[in-house]
Amino acid sequence: MKAAATRRTLLRGLLAGLVGRLSVRAAGLAGTGAGPRALLQGFRSDQAFERRYRADAAVIFCGVTIFSRRDVGGAYASVELARTTEPGSAGVPAIALRFAAGSDPARCAGLNRFGILEEAVIESEANPEFAFSGLITDSKEADLEEAKKALHSSAHQQVTFARGRASHGSGRSWTELVSLPRPYGWKDAGELLATLAGEEPKSPAREISAGTGPFLTPFLSTMRAGALSEESLVRRPFVHAGKLFTLQLKRREAGSFDGAIHGPAGAKLATFRVDYASGDRTGLPSRIEYRAKPYLKLVFEADDRAARPNMSSLFS
Repeated sequence: MKAAATRRTLLRGLLAGLVGRLSVRAAGLAGTGAGPRALLQGFRSDQAFERRYRADAAVIFCGVTIFSRRDVGGAYASVELARTTEPGSAGVPAIALRFAAGSDPARCAGLNRFGILEEAVIESEANPEFAFSGLITDSKEADLEEAKKALHSSAHQQVTFARGRASHGSGRSWTELVSLPRPYGWKDAGELLATLAGEEPKSPAREISAGTGPFLTPFLSTMRAGALSEESLVRRPFVHAGKLFTLQLKRREAGSFDGAIHGPAGAKLATFRVDYASGDRTGLPSRIEYRAKPYLKLVFEADDRAARPNMSSLFS
């Protein structure tokens, strides 16, 4: 019984990173604060795809899984393709992407962690633009002991909220810590993000640079484009927090990739595996396997029965 309790405590602590590690790497890009919804004014969606996921977790020691649990949370991904409706625009294309994920407190001893990222990219040759908005629950736990204490903490819920916009490689972004008036979960993260995005920024703007040369896109857009390419090895730069990073995708077999993210100095920051269903051109993976730590593996498995968060289209 003591060993089982120790494993449960370990898993609960590790699950504090369920979304933090996935989403914080994808949030904090660049912009003008208007966000994706405002950037997409004047565009009309003509194709929309979504995928729901069940989240499973496993604790690994010396290459052996010593504990695993299914359905510890969920995730949701979507992509919408559109063209402008403005006269004389020749139908400039745009794309909206979303990823949200979080833990289920009922399955994680009350642990409530979630994050969401939204991106919009206007694929105009004359004036390419992107905008983002995202948030993640504030988590200050530095180790398992602190994570254990967080399970029983009565502190008010806080999120780090970021938004921004970039054009021709430069832009502005805002980041602020927000105390929530009531408890939220990952299923209503979309509603929360829409509410915060509708308010005026309370923090000073940060000027950022998305690099020179070809226009760079943020993470979700770069990931989708790389997965849809026919190359066996993809290396694509993307912009994150005003810095340039590199996404690498190495094809294992049809529809399956080993992925890595490299920092500005070339160091490998994260590794993952993504699988795509045969013939699926939506760019939404059917399975995501992420090694959050050497001893923790998180798996997001496509599941039509999984919960769908409360979200509406980013297009008017």
